[in-house]
Amino acid sequence: MHDYRIYLLTCENHIDDVHVAKCVSDKEAYNEAARVLQDYPAAEIWCGGRLVGHVSGEQAEPDLLGAALTCV
Repeated sequence: MHDYRIYLLTCENHIDDVHVAKCVSDKEAYNEAARVLQDYPAAEIWCGGRLVGHVSGEQAEPDLLGAALTCV
């Protein structure tokens, strides 16, 4: 398992809150971000210094950056 940080963003793309999750893959971290998104318009998912992707309330599929699906 790896530590992921999910930054919950305002409409102006400012960080309003952060959620830390232990996940086995980027896909699982995306699912966790979608679950905690709630009243926020968007979130960024990070694993260490690597930006994993973005998720928005309207998005059905993850916007994962890069080909890797696990944090190394």
